[in-house]
Amino acid sequence: IFKRGRFVDATVKLTNNMTLECVYPKTDGITQMSWVKSIVAGKEVIAVSHPLYGVHIEDKYKDRIRFINASSRDKSLNFMKTTEADTGLYLCSITFPKGVWEKVVQVIQLDSFEVPVPPTNHMIIEPGGNVTLRCSYSVGDLVRQVMWERIKADQMDTIVLCNLSEGKTYGSDYQERAMIDCATQESDILVIQNVTSSDSGIYRCRHGGNKTHVMRLTVTSGLVNFHVVFSCLEIYPQNLRPGENTVQSVNYDVCGIKDSTCGNMETFCTDCLQQSPSS
Repeated sequence: IFKRGRFVDATVKLTNNMTLECVYPKTDGITQMSWVKSIVAGKEVIAVSHPLYGVHIEDKYKDRIRFINASSRDKSLNFMKTTEADTGLYLCSITFPKGVWEKVVQVIQLDSFEVPVPPTNHMIIEPGGNVTLRCSYSVGDLVRQVMWERIKADQMDTIVLCNLSEGKTYGSDYQERAMIDCATQESDILVIQNVTSSDSGIYRCRHGGNKTHVMRLTVTSGLVNFHVVFSCLEIYPQNLRPGENTVQSVNYDVCGIKDSTCGNMETFCTDCLQQSPSS
């Protein structure tokens, strides 16, 4: 069930209370789903959910795990009182009439997934649209492989692995809505369709060994939130008022700004922020 070198869709930091995310993206009804862990002897069934027969959790895990909402398409599994033994590879497998949808989650011991370098640019977009992310490497660079990832505090999601000769492999959560061209040098451009507020966060592309490019995406329904202000003042500190620092700057009340001209990061930082009174 777990082949050597199996593509990992998400990597999760081991914490005392952790969640392994698994949200079924298709519209077909679910026949059955299961969570399985890879062990030396093969596999270990953790839990099974069936629309008619309900949820079955193995005795070993009964007091430590629960489904977030087993009756919905969200089959995420919440672990409590974890130990080092809970590290490893997990498979969320969902059977539907036309086939099987799977997601591989790896749990590791790690301090944090936070990237050591700040985002070089910040994109702001309204929900429902498409966003284009670009990896900044020169056209003349010999880049044969690009990895796109989404970084969270306790989790890192693989969006796509793009190889010039072997093609592309999408992470399970992005199979339906990510697009990239791996056959040409256009592999530096990633399009994510129909974005929602849950897509907000830090994105990273890795290429040429250890080279990285980090960017921030904010999906907002016409209202600029304090996260934008915080990032703005880090990038454009000249907008600070005397005696303020970037932590205090989140007190700016900018939730009422709806002017479309504020959608551009630099315009927002240099012009729109000045429209907002301090709260």
